[in-house]
Amino acid sequence: SAEGSGARTVGFEPFVKAAFVFLKGDFDVKLKFIFKLWDFDRDDLLSRAELEKLLRVATDFTPDESRFHLDRFFEATSSLSFAGFVKAVRRSGDLTRAFHRCFGELL
Repeated sequence: SAEGSGARTVGFEPFVKAAFVFLKGDFDVKLKFIFKLWDFDRDDLLSRAELEKLLRVATDFTPDESRFHLDRFFEATSSLSFAGFVKAVRRSGDLTRAFHRCFGELL
């Protein structure tokens, strides 16, 4: 990270590890990586607020579409463990397809 600039950088080793996961990892390994990446506060839970942030910057959903997908993804909870995240991804094809646009063939 560049001191004082607010810029964030990734070192070579983490970059290579991430590239390897997306190029060679199976779907479950990719999901684990994505879960950790999106868990901004590192509490081992993916919150609705964390995913909402991602939808705003990573998709072209309208606010109503985002709310619809978040409601389906989270159902009756405000956060998901990794196991809950995997279940939600598997049952929510629309959201998975939306993020597929971000990650292309990597998912």
